[in-house]
Amino acid sequence: MNPTLRLATLASLFACLLTSTAGAQTTTPSAETEATGNPSKAVKLSVFEVNADKDTGYAASTSMSGTRTNEKLANLPNSISVMTGEFLEDLALNNYFDAVGFAVNAENVSNANGTVGAASGNRSGNQVDIRGLASIRQFRDGFPWYVSTDTYNTERIEFGRGPGGVAYGDVDAGGIINIASKRATFLRRSSAQIRYDNYGTQRYSLDVNQPIIPGRLGLRFNAINSEVEQWKQRHGRDLEGYAGALRWEPFKNHRTQIDALFETGNTTNHLGHIFLTDNRIAYVPGSGTTALDANPALPGIQTNGVGMKQIGTFGNASHSWVEINGVLSNWQSTATNVYRISYTQEGTAATSATDPQNPQRFPVVQISESIVPLREDWAGPDNRQDAKYHVYTIEVRHAFTERLNLLLAHNGQFDETIRRGTSSSLGGVGGTLARTVFADVNPVLPGPNGVGTVPNPNFERLFIQHTPFLNPDGHKIANFRGHLVYDPPLPWGISQRMVVGASYRHEDYYTDNFSYALTKEEIARAGFTGTAAFLTNNLVYPVHYLKDGNGDQALRWNEIPGKTQLFRATSGGGINRRLDQSLTSGSVTLLGAYFKEAVRTSIGFSREHWLQSASVATVADSFNEQHFVAADKTLIANNGTMKISAPVIPLANAWSTNRTYGGVWHVRPWLSLTGGYFESSQFSDNYGLDLNGGTLQPLTGEGTDYSARLHLFGGKVEASATYFATTQENLSSGVAATARDELAPLLAQPFVNLNDYRDRTSTGWEYQLLTNVTRNWTLLGNYSTNRTAYTRFFPLLGARLAEARATAQRRGLNPDDATLVTRQYLEQQEGSVSGAHRFTASVTTRYSFAEGPLKGFTAGVGTRYVRGKPRGNLVIANVEVLPAITAPNYVLTNPFFSYRRKFGRAQWTIQVNINNVFDERAETGNDWRWRPLTEPRQFIYTATTTF
Repeated sequence: MNPTLRLATLASLFACLLTSTAGAQTTTPSAETEATGNPSKAVKLSVFEVNADKDTGYAASTSMSGTRTNEKLANLPNSISVMTGEFLEDLALNNYFDAVGFAVNAENVSNANGTVGAASGNRSGNQVDIRGLASIRQFRDGFPWYVSTDTYNTERIEFGRGPGGVAYGDVDAGGIINIASKRATFLRRSSAQIRYDNYGTQRYSLDVNQPIIPGRLGLRFNAINSEVEQWKQRHGRDLEGYAGALRWEPFKNHRTQIDALFETGNTTNHLGHIFLTDNRIAYVPGSGTTALDANPALPGIQTNGVGMKQIGTFGNASHSWVEINGVLSNWQSTATNVYRISYTQEGTAATSATDPQNPQRFPVVQISESIVPLREDWAGPDNRQDAKYHVYTIEVRHAFTERLNLLLAHNGQFDETIRRGTSSSLGGVGGTLARTVFADVNPVLPGPNGVGTVPNPNFERLFIQHTPFLNPDGHKIANFRGHLVYDPPLPWGISQRMVVGASYRHEDYYTDNFSYALTKEEIARAGFTGTAAFLTNNLVYPVHYLKDGNGDQALRWNEIPGKTQLFRATSGGGINRRLDQSLTSGSVTLLGAYFKEAVRTSIGFSREHWLQSASVATVADSFNEQHFVAADKTLIANNGTMKISAPVIPLANAWSTNRTYGGVWHVRPWLSLTGGYFESSQFSDNYGLDLNGGTLQPLTGEGTDYSARLHLFGGKVEASATYFATTQENLSSGVAATARDELAPLLAQPFVNLNDYRDRTSTGWEYQLLTNVTRNWTLLGNYSTNRTAYTRFFPLLGARLAEARATAQRRGLNPDDATLVTRQYLEQQEGSVSGAHRFTASVTTRYSFAEGPLKGFTAGVGTRYVRGKPRGNLVIANVEVLPAITAPNYVLTNPFFSYRRKFGRAQWTIQVNINNVFDERAETGNDWRWRPLTEPRQFIYTATTTF
C-alpha cells in the first residue's frame, strides 16, 4: 500500500471513531424496534431477508438458499449449511475461497499457475468443487456475481448443496454459494479493523451504520483497503472497495421497506506461477551445438540430439523471435546452423534409434530447490488480473397484510477485467511445456540483423521464456426479480405457503484476446512476405536468464516502440467474442405444514427461457490478424487493444423445466427424517455448437438427498447425516477424430465439430455437528465423502453410429467392419470409467471466558482434514517411470486467540490466528510436474474496535 494512502486510511478510521463516539446516543433501540421502528405496529417483512443478528455463534437457524424466502433450515429438505459472521471473523477469513476449505463437501480448485478459484468456461467465473462437481457461479443476495470475493461487505455465506434451479434459475448441479451483503439497520453501531500477517498482508476496513430517522431511515458504509499476500512471491490480491447501504421505511405503518445497496471497487490479482519444472534434465553438459548433426557419435544426421530440440525448421514460415533485454533476434534454424533448446522428450521419440532425445527416460518434474527456491516466482509483475466494478441493488418489500408479502428487486452490475499474462500453452521457442526452465545450448547465436553468427555469452545458462498475452473481458448485467408470498388461512392447523416468483436477466458480455508479435513494419523490414509475414508466424517470446534474477524490472514486459505489438489473435488466453443473452424464469413453490407441523412439504416448479445472440466468428486479414465482422460482411478495423463493438446474431433459444419435491418428517422432537428430489439448469457458460451443428444443450442436473437430523438437549446439539446422489448432465466433451473420420463417408451430413456430451454422477455422505452446550462454548464440525464418475457417454455420436451402420447395410457393407473404430472407441470410453473419491472434514470450536481472571479471553481452533489427491502415472516411450499414487492425506490446524475489553464507549478486540500451526507441507495437486504445497505457518494479527 502506498504510504500516503495508508496514513489517509488510518486517519479516516480514527476520525470516524472519534466522531461516532462523541455523537453516540445514550439509548439504543431494541432489535425488535430495529426491524419495525414500532413494535406495537410490527409487520413481518423478514420473509424476504435473513436477520443475521439472530445467528448464535456458529449457529444459523434460517436461510434464503432453499426457496429465496427466509425459511427455517429444520423445515427444509434441502442440504444447506451457513457460515455466520462470527465464524468468518474467528478464522480471519478474507474471502469465500478461504471459507470453502471449511465448508461441507466443498474444495477449492487451482489451475496450473496455482491460482485458487481458477477461471472456467467462457467468462471470469470462479470455480469451486461442491460434491466433486464443478460450480462456476456464485451469488450475492440471490443475483449472479462476477466481481469481488472479499468478506469486508459480507454478513454470512450460505452453501446450498445439490441442484437448486427452482430457487435460482441458472445454477450448477453440484450446488451454489450465496453471499449475503451487509445491509443498513436502524441501530447506531460501527467498527474499524486493522489486520496484518507475517506474509505482508495489510488490511484496513471500516463499517459504520448510522440511523438518520429513528426507526425509519438508516445508512451503512463499508470501506476497505487491502493487500492480501501469500507465502509465494507475487501471489496475492489487492482491493480498494466501498459499499453503501440504505434502509428506508417511508410510511408510518411500516408495511413498506426499501433497501438500496451500492458497491464499487478495484481489484488486482497477482497470479504468479506455480513451481517451475526442469526441462534440461536430459541434456548432457558440454554437448550443446548448432551444427547440423547434434550427435556425431551416431551414424546419420541427428537434428535434435540428446536432451535437445530444434527450435525452428529452416525455411518454415513460422519464425522463432526471442527478446532478450529489449533486443530481438530470430532463433530459427538456418541452412548452416540449427538452433536448439534443452528439451526432455517424454513421447515415443524419447528413445528413437535414429535420434534419441531422452534415452535415460528422465521425467520432467519440479526443478531442484537449490536452483529455484520454492518461494520464488518467475512470472514477473505483469502476470496479473486487474478489474474494476460497480454494482447496485434496489429492493422494495411491501406487506399488504400479515399473510401477503411482495418483493420487487433490481440489480445492475458492470465489471471490466484486464488479464495480462506471461504464461500459456503455446509452444514458445520450441518447448511444449509452460512454466519450465531450459538451458541455452547454442554456442553461437544469429548475428546482428540476422547476418552470420556471434558467440553466445549465455551458453548453457538456464532461462525461462514468456508467452505474453492480453485478455480483456467484461459484463454489463441487468437483473429483475419479483416474489409474491401468500400464507392462506387454512383449517385443522394446516399451513400452506405459496411463493410465486419471476426473474429476468439481461447480460452483455465481451472477451478479447491479443498476442505479442513483431509489428507489421518490422516484419516488412525483415523482408518476409506471404505466410511468413503473418503476425502469428512472428510471435515474440521474452527470454529471461536466471542469472539476471527475478526482480520486477528483469521480468517485466512491454511493447518495444516500432518493433513489437499486441494484435488480436484467437489462440491462447481467451477468445474474441460478443454475447447478448437473457434468461427469463418463472417459479411456483408450495411449502406445507401438516399434523401440527410434524410433516413439512416442499414442492416447486420453474420454467426457464434462454436467448443468446453472439458475434460471428472473427475473420483473419492478410497478416492473419483477427477482425470482427460488420453487418455488411466487411471486416471491422482494429484499434490497437481498444474494445470494438460488433453486431450479434441469434444463436441459442432454449427452454428448460425444473422440479423439486421434498419433505421433512419431525418423527420426535429430537429426530427428523427428510427426503427430496431436485433439478437445475445452467445456461450462462454454454456457448458453442455440438457435432451436429446445434447449440450446446443446457447443463442440467438432478439429484436426491435423504437425511436424518438429531435435535438434542433442547437444540443445544444439532447433528445430521445425509446421503446424496447428484448428476451433472450434458457436460461438453470431445470425440476422437478417428471416429469422425471413419463415419464421415457413411453420413448424410458431416460432423460440424467434435463436441458431444457426457454426464457425471456424484454420490456420497455428509455429516454435520453443531453444539452450543453452554453459552461460552460452541463447536461446528463436518465430514463428507463424494465419489464421482462419468455415467453417460456421447449420445450424439451413438445416434450417428446407428445412422452409419444403417447406411453401410444399405450399401451392402458389413456394418461391424465399417464402424469398428467407432464402436471400439465407445466401448473403451464406457469400459474405462474411472471414479474420483474425495474425503474432507473440518472442526472449528471456541471457548469464551465470561467471568473470572480470564474474562474477555477466547481460545479456539479450526482444523481441516483433506484426503490426498490421486496422481496418474507418467509413461515415457511406453515405459512407466513414475507410478500412479495417491498423495498423502493431511491435516491443517489453525488455532486462534482473542481478548476483548471495553474502554469508554468502545469495545476493543485483539486477535491472533496461527494458520497451519504445525507447518504441514503437504502436496495439494494431482500432477507429477506441478505439485502445489500447503502454505507454511502463518501468523495473522487483527485489531478491531466497535463503537
